[in-house]
Amino acid sequence: MATHASRTPRWYAIPFRVLLATFIGTLLCFAVTLLFAILGTVITAKLRSVHPDMRIAYRYIALPVAAVAGAIIFVLSLIMEIRHYRQSKALAAIERISYSSEAKQRQFFSSPARKSNSPPLPKPPITAIGRGPHPLPTAHCWSQTRALQ
Repeated sequence: MATHASRTPRWYAIPFRVLLATFIGTLLCFAVTLLFAILGTVITAKLRSVHPDMRIAYRYIALPVAAVAGAIIFVLSLIMEIRHYRQSKALAAIERISYSSEAKQRQFFSSPARKSNSPPLPKPPITAIGRGPHPLPTAHCWSQTRALQ
């Protein structure tokens, strides 16, 4: 079992990761869209028997598609990073509380006063049905209580 808590999340890492993911996603989208736009431009030029104009592929197809994709990637990665930050922050707090209560329990159970003065725990009485203090099964909700009557 680990004896130290994990590193707490830092809020200032969010913009860096968001911008990095946006840049890489936009660049990838631009490259793939440009590839297909060039192929489409070349095929269209061959069918019309003209020279292909590659400016169309860059200006009117790949760049607008990459800009829209970049905006979508930015918003989605920002939402995901904020959600991840909040979740990591909550889990770090739970972990910190768990480690502090675990240390208190170890300190309590390892104290010499606790060992010498602790009487043995009493055993539950044996009932007619079997083990446990209740002779009848207990109901967990109102409908089961009505069914037992």
